[in-house]
Amino acid sequence: MLSMSLKSGVKVFSDLSLIPEEIKWENYLTVWRETNLAVLFRNSAIVTGVSVTLVTIISSLGAYAFARINFFGKKVIYLLILSALLLPPQAVMFPIFEITKRFHLLNTYFALVGPYVTFGFPLCLFILTNYLESFPRAIEDSAKIDGCSPLGIYWRIVLPIIKPALVTVIVWQVIASWNEFLFALLFMTEDSMKTVPLAPLIYLTAFGWTGWGKLFACLTLIISPVVLFFIFFQKYFIKGLTAGAVKF
Repeated sequence: MLSMSLKSGVKVFSDLSLIPEEIKWENYLTVWRETNLAVLFRNSAIVTGVSVTLVTIISSLGAYAFARINFFGKKVIYLLILSALLLPPQAVMFPIFEITKRFHLLNTYFALVGPYVTFGFPLCLFILTNYLESFPRAIEDSAKIDGCSPLGIYWRIVLPIIKPALVTVIVWQVIASWNEFLFALLFMTEDSMKTVPLAPLIYLTAFGWTGWGKLFACLTLIISPVVLFFIFFQKYFIKGLTAGAVKF
């Protein structure tokens, strides 16, 4: 993809070398101007940041409740939440669109934050709950004896314990929110509210894709933040995900 992004449109299919004969760095400058990527990056950053924050807070609190607190119907509620993993977002796309439209939320950040948090929560809850259940309760029991409140136990003990799993949840949700295309296409119709996955559509015409060099330059710019983010946190991501899977 990087190699294709440095070629001109006519050389994409004729020049098959990994390093182009003529490097076209201007493809990136052209793409930045034509797609208004600065605005798209801002929108994606806001939507992704809010979604990740909400999912992390809600799923960590939920994991603490399901792993450490006994209450009526806990197993049934937990299984009902996990059953949402079987439901593809496309199956409920129409009712979500109708709800968003009736509440006048189209072309707002909440139109994407709501579905992203909803569909990201079950898997994140599953990972954090299983990770927390793999640790004994001795430290938390000692904290209770010393007079620590449930909220204090959650903040001072539970969160540090599940830190690797939290990183897994954050990385997973960042990738899912940043790359999501379908809901962004349906709910963000104004150019000022679109997110980065919609940027390549500018090179789609009635006759197919055009400007291949610029298209791949656009894709390279879009994917770069997520790739760098994953590379930086991959150790914690794999550790947390594996621990949850083994416990299950």
